[in-house]
Amino acid sequence: MIKEVKKLVSFSLGTWINFGLSFLFAPISTFLLSPSEYGKYALFILTQTLLTYLFTVGMDQVLVRFYHEKKMEPERLLINCILPIFGSFFIVSSILLLLNRELNLFITDTYSSNYTLGIQLAIISLLASLNNVGTSHLRMQKAGLKFSFLQVSTSLINYGVFFCYLLLVERTFQAFLIGSLVSLSVQLLIIYGRFIKIHQFVLKMRPSKQVIKQALLFGFPFVPTFLLDFLFSSSDRFSFAILATWKRWGFIALH
Repeated sequence: MIKEVKKLVSFSLGTWINFGLSFLFAPISTFLLSPSEYGKYALFILTQTLLTYLFTVGMDQVLVRFYHEKKMEPERLLINCILPIFGSFFIVSSILLLLNRELNLFITDTYSSNYTLGIQLAIISLLASLNNVGTSHLRMQKAGLKFSFLQVSTSLINYGVFFCYLLLVERTFQAFLIGSLVSLSVQLLIIYGRFIKIHQFVLKMRPSKQVIKQALLFGFPFVPTFLLDFLFSSSDRFSFAILATWKRWGFIALH
């Protein structure tokens, strides 16, 4: 019983520390950034969360479901779960870049042909998807301290880059994006390079079409489920975003 409690505490430790960090740094960030820049960041996060679900295609759930199957080694399962994420990334990102002007208008209120925002959005969503699968692997290993270490270290790097960008470069919502890019990249390297050491298995284990097909059949139904849950939980933000977009396009008049 005590052993199980210790495991639970080790997994929750990072969450409590992150809560303390957020409580400490949130007032400072709101002081340094204007409300309009925070609004852009909120719309970016809204879109990024949606894309992360699409990129992941339920592979984190597949890993949890089949992790203890005797027929499948965990590392081989992990490799086969990563490949569909890249496939979804290329398909969805291509559509995203075609809607580049609309994306810029939705987030930044500028009808721009600049692809920087779309590329940042796609890369951050891909990193988040790969990290979701990697942390699912750590959870199944019952590596609570490693999981908490990742949470805290990622937050510290994120806040560090965020404040350095705000103070040394410019005070825009780009500070959030650069912080996310750096922290997620470091987290990815730690998970797959240090904790899992996936490079030791990539050359030994070839992807299996049968396993990938089975993973997609199991994981894909989670996509509409997650999306519906996300849409319902974020319906207030979506409503305000849609109304504001319609106002900019001249469809309605808000007072």
